[in-house]
Amino acid sequence: SYNGQFKDNEPVGEFIYYSVEGKLIAKGHYHNRKKDGVWQYFSDKDGSLILTEDYKNGVLDGKAIVYIPITEIVSEETNYINGIKQGEYLKYYDNGALMVKANYKNDALDGDYVYYYSNGVVKEEGRFAEGTKIGEWKTYDIEGYLFSTDSYEEENYNDPELKGVELN
Repeated sequence: SYNGQFKDNEPVGEFIYYSVEGKLIAKGHYHNRKKDGVWQYFSDKDGSLILTEDYKNGVLDGKAIVYIPITEIVSEETNYINGIKQGEYLKYYDNGALMVKANYKNDALDGDYVYYYSNGVVKEEGRFAEGTKIGEWKTYDIEGYLFSTDSYEEENYNDPELKGVELN
């Protein structure tokens, strides 16, 4: 069920959605029949915040944040521009420690990528171009010692026949 206003059979203003059991599960605003501004989503089990999303004219535009149920610790942050992943992406462990720091360009991983162990030590680092690993990628053990280095040929990342192929 929901609480909200309709004008000419179209949703307008604040809407609040409830589960069958009557628990709050979502709330946000409609403008010109489309989601607009911050929308919040809640767990139907314990009522904790599980997701916030920024909308502009019905399209994701801004930050989407995923939360761990009950604790409401941030689990993931993704930036959107006009419905497309764009900019910094962060993913966290359940204890709040940073797991991944990356960047999106036009919905694909692009730029520096760092994956951390839960103790904060770098586990893997490298670069992406249009969603494909390029250049030198390094992997470390849990104490930070270099474990392996892999090279990915940069010139071929646009060739669909060679996507994902490791060239040493």
